[in-house]
Amino acid sequence: PKPCSNFFVVDLGAELPVIEAGLSAPASATVCDPYVLTFTLRNTGPVVARGVKVTASLPEGLQTEDRYAEVALDAGDIPPGNAREIPVRVRAVSSGDYTVVASVRSVDGVTASVEARTGVTAPVLALECDVPRQVFVGLPAKVCLTLRNVGSAPEREVRLTLPVPDGFRATEIGGGGTLRDGAVVWEWSELAAGASENLCLTLETPRRPGVLNLEAELRGRCAPVVQSRCSTRIDGVPGILVEVVDAADPVEVGDEVTYLITVTNQGLATLTAVQVVAHLASSQEFVSASGTTPGSASGGTITFETLPELKPRTDVSWRVVAKAQKADDARFGIELRSAEYERPILEMESTQQY
Repeated sequence: PKPCSNFFVVDLGAELPVIEAGLSAPASATVCDPYVLTFTLRNTGPVVARGVKVTASLPEGLQTEDRYAEVALDAGDIPPGNAREIPVRVRAVSSGDYTVVASVRSVDGVTASVEARTGVTAPVLALECDVPRQVFVGLPAKVCLTLRNVGSAPEREVRLTLPVPDGFRATEIGGGGTLRDGAVVWEWSELAAGASENLCLTLETPRRPGVLNLEAELRGRCAPVVQSRCSTRIDGVPGILVEVVDAADPVEVGDEVTYLITVTNQGLATLTAVQVVAHLASSQEFVSASGTTPGSASGGTITFETLPELKPRTDVSWRVVAKAQKADDARFGIELRSAEYERPILEMESTQQY
């Protein structure tokens, strides 16, 4: 009898590895610190997975700690039942949601794909400086600073600095600020997202007009540094002294009398548009006028031309000469006007004419 068989052989090809890939990442992170992507590769197949590589293009705004936008990992050969775990440190440059998609491939042609998402938050600092638009010489200026964390993450090691200009002195410093090396400084270990602080201090001003310029700086460990500027005018207070004196009193009818008008700026602000108008008594006749600016008479009124400005601590003068026409208890009066005063300043001198 002939031999027989009920079996036949089918070539199933070479056995292949089986790669189970995983990618883990924190659910949340901040731009202040790097975070770790962990790639896990496990060969659950019967043979060695040869030349396993991992590649990933990072989304815009995310980069490796050495500033690359691509991840390229060589896991080498992975025997059956073995695993490789490869950490990669990455850092986000701005807040947002970042999804990393990675591809795994071996020389044997085995592939896998994995992904992981992380929500990244960031602190953002804001600063405002506020001071009155005008401060008078010698009076204190109140300065207030408002800082905020308008971002989505807390900021640590926060420091606010306000340099004090020369000639000014900081007093009544609020919020726990201290004076260090010519600047007022406030510090916080942490400023929570959405938190704010309002801080005020007083600056004693020098006794001279000018401008106060301030520039505050706010910085933390992570957020960009911000500055805020504010300024105020330091104005002097006007002060006028007006003196009218007759050179002779009493005066015989027919004789002349001279009136000396002196205007002194005893304030700390320059006076502008200064003008003097003099008025003779009805018993007097105009003779002459002279002084810092020329004068002209119309009847018994003498108008002097306007003086553009009168600096602090200086004085100017005018003279009016009149003739006594008849016996009288005469009154010689003046009006002084300046742009800094809403109403004229009045002064009068009496002269007995006999």
